[in-house]
Amino acid sequence: MSTNFSDGLQLTNYVYYDMYVTYKNAGPSFMLCFMSIILNIIVIPGIFMNASIIYVTIKYYKHENVKKNFYLGFMVIFSLGCGSLVALKFWDIATRFPDVPQTGTLSDVFLFEFKPLFFVYMATNTAVCKESRNNAKLFKSMFTIVSVTIGCYLMSAAVRLVILPPFHLGEINVWIIELAFGTLLNLGVALNAVVLYICSQEYRKCFNRELLLFGSIFGIIRRVSDNLEANTLYKFTIRAVYSDGESEDSVILTAKTAQNYGKIIDITEKGANGDGKTINTDAIQGAINDCGQTSSAFDCKVLVPEGTFISGALFMQTPLTLELAEEAILQGSGESSDFPKNKGRSGKPPSLLNVIDKPVTNLRITGKGSVNGNGWETDQVLEDEVGNEMPIYSKGDSNDYRKGILAKSQLSGGGPFQSSRSSLASFCRVMNLFIGGNLTFKNPSFHGLEFDYSSNIAIINNRLLTYAVTNGDGIDLGSCSNVQILNNLLDTGDDAFALSAGAGRIGENGKPTECILIRNNYIRHSHGAPSAGSHTAAWIKNLLVEYNVIVSASNGIRCKSSPIMGGGVKNAIFRNIAMLNVGSKNTANLGNIQLDGITEEGSAIILTLNYLDETKIEFSEITIDNVNKGNSGPSILMEGYDKSQTNYPKTYLKNILVKNLNLTNVSPIQITQLLNSSFVNVQINNFNGNSAWKINDAQKLKFENVPTLKRNNWA
Repeated sequence: MSTNFSDGLQLTNYVYYDMYVTYKNAGPSFMLCFMSIILNIIVIPGIFMNASIIYVTIKYYKHENVKKNFYLGFMVIFSLGCGSLVALKFWDIATRFPDVPQTGTLSDVFLFEFKPLFFVYMATNTAVCKESRNNAKLFKSMFTIVSVTIGCYLMSAAVRLVILPPFHLGEINVWIIELAFGTLLNLGVALNAVVLYICSQEYRKCFNRELLLFGSIFGIIRRVSDNLEANTLYKFTIRAVYSDGESEDSVILTAKTAQNYGKIIDITEKGANGDGKTINTDAIQGAINDCGQTSSAFDCKVLVPEGTFISGALFMQTPLTLELAEEAILQGSGESSDFPKNKGRSGKPPSLLNVIDKPVTNLRITGKGSVNGNGWETDQVLEDEVGNEMPIYSKGDSNDYRKGILAKSQLSGGGPFQSSRSSLASFCRVMNLFIGGNLTFKNPSFHGLEFDYSSNIAIINNRLLTYAVTNGDGIDLGSCSNVQILNNLLDTGDDAFALSAGAGRIGENGKPTECILIRNNYIRHSHGAPSAGSHTAAWIKNLLVEYNVIVSASNGIRCKSSPIMGGGVKNAIFRNIAMLNVGSKNTANLGNIQLDGITEEGSAIILTLNYLDETKIEFSEITIDNVNKGNSGPSILMEGYDKSQTNYPKTYLKNILVKNLNLTNVSPIQITQLLNSSFVNVQINNFNGNSAWKINDAQKLKFENVPTLKRNNWA
C-alpha cells in the first residue's frame, strides 16, 4: 500500500501498516510493553548521560583542554540539530496525520545523512589542522563514538534489508527481530558519554569532578568547600555518617579566607612562551623579581598559565605566591648549563625551584599544574585507580645514564652521581611555607622536594611522581620543625619521606628534625614511609605518622642509624597504617590496574638504631596485609648495635611499644638487642617456618595477647 501526505512526503509499501492497525485496535500486549520497557531502560539513561557531555563541556570550557576541542562542539551542535529536526518532523506529521503510524524510518534517514557528514568533517579537520595532542586524543574518542553509532545502524539496516527477506518470516516475527537490532542502535547512541569517559582523559577528569561534587552534596564523600569569598570569616560544623545513622554536629569550626592578591604577574606578560620549546628562564625570573620587596605571600602572585614553559633554575628571594594554573607545566630544560653549579648549594647544582640564597618568610606554591624536572626518559605510563597517569621513569646509575635527559647532561661532565644532579625544588631557611592545591611534582634528575633548616611547613594535597628514578625521594626534611604532610599521593623511586638531622660530632650541635605530622597519605614503591635517618645526630623527635596507606614498597616504617652518626629517633608514634605487598615482590591488583612489586626485599617495620640516650618509640594499631608470602625479609626487623663493626659498645633498642598489630602472610619477626619493650595484641596469620618469632639477646620483654609466641626467657 501507499500513504500520501499533502506536503509531498510519501511512504510506499509500508510493510507493517496492517500489523499496526491490528495492534492499535487490539490494545496493549505483553510483547509491545516488554520491548518498550527495554528501549526506555536504554534510552532514558542515555539521554541524561549524553546531556552530561554538554554540561561538562560548557562548565569547563575555560578551564580545561576542552576549549581547544572543536570536534566536540561540532558534535554537540549536530546532535542537538539532528535530534530537534527529527522531533519536529515527527511532531508535525503526527499532528497533521494522526492515523499514520510513526516509526524509526525517518530517524534512520536523518542519522544516515548527518553522521557521515560529521565523520568527513573530523577527518578533514584533523588532516588540515593538526593541533595539540589533546585534540588527537579527542578525535580518537569522537571517532569511536561515531563508529559505534554507524556500526549499530549498519548492523540494524543489514538485518532489515539483507538478512531477513529471504526467510519470508511473518510480520510479527520480522518486527520483533528488527526491533531487537534497533535496540542495539539505540544502545550505541546512548553510549556516547561512556565512550568519551573511557577514551578521553580530559573529559574523564571533568566527569570525575562532577561525581566528586555529587558525592559531597549527598554526603557520600568528604565535603569540599570552594568558591569562597576572600578575606571572609566562615563557620563550619562536621558530622560523622555511620551505617546506622549520623553523629551530632561537631563544635563550630571557624576559618577566615585569605586576602586578595596585591598584584598578579602573568609570566607571559614578561615574554614567556608556553610552546614547550622556548627557554623561559629570564622571563619567569623577571616576573618573580618584579614582585619586589613584599611582606606577605598575598602581596604578589606570579601566575604560570596553561602551556608548557621550559626553564632553568629559578630563585625566590621574597614573600610571594607562585601559582601554576590548571594544565600549566613548568618543565626543566634538558641542559646542565641552565643549572650552573656555582648557583647551587653544597657543591650541587640548583633545583628547578630554589630558595637558597637567603632566608624567606611567607611563601606559597599552589595551583593545579605540574612541575616536571625532565630528569629521565619515561619507560611507560600506566593509569592509576582513578584514571590519572602513573609514569614509570628510567632507572640509571653512575655507569649507565643513557636514558637520562637533564640527568644525562649533568652526568656527562664526569661528576659524582649523587651530587651532580638537580632536584625539583630546594628550600633552605624558609619559614611559613605552603605547597598544595592539587599540584603534581614529577621526574626529577635527583630528589623531589628538599627542605633544610626550615619551619612551619604545610605540604597538602599534591602528587609526587618519581618512580623509578634512582635516589628519587619524594620529600626530604633536614633539620626542620613544625611540618604537616597531609593528603598527598607519592609514587617514589626511593624514600617517600626522608628525615635527617645531621651526622657525627659536628651534627650533634645542629638543629633537630622535630614536630612532624605525616597523615592521610597514599604511598607506592617507596623505600621507607617514612625513613628516619641515617643522619640522626641532632635527633629526630616528636614524630606522628598515622592513617597512611603503603603499597608495593620495599619497606614500610624505617628508622636507621649507626654509632658513628650519633643521636637517634625518640618520641615517635606510628599508628593506623595499612600496608599491602610491603617488603615483597608480589603483585597487587588495585582498581583496574596491576601493580608489580618491583621493589627491593625488605620489611614492613625496621628499627635498626643505636641510641646514645633512652628513647621511646610506639607502634600502634597497624594493619599489614599480604606483605611478603615468604620471598622477602622479616616482616618486622628490630636490631640494636651488636658491637661487630666498630669500637662502640653494644647498644640496645629501648622502650618499644608494639600494640594492635595484625600481620597476614608474612615471614617471621626478627628481634635482636631489644630492652624494656612490650608487645600487646599482636596477631600473626599464616607465617613461614615453625615459629613466627626469632628473638635473640633481648631482655625484659612483655607479651600480652600474642597467640603465636612460644615463650622462652624473654619476659
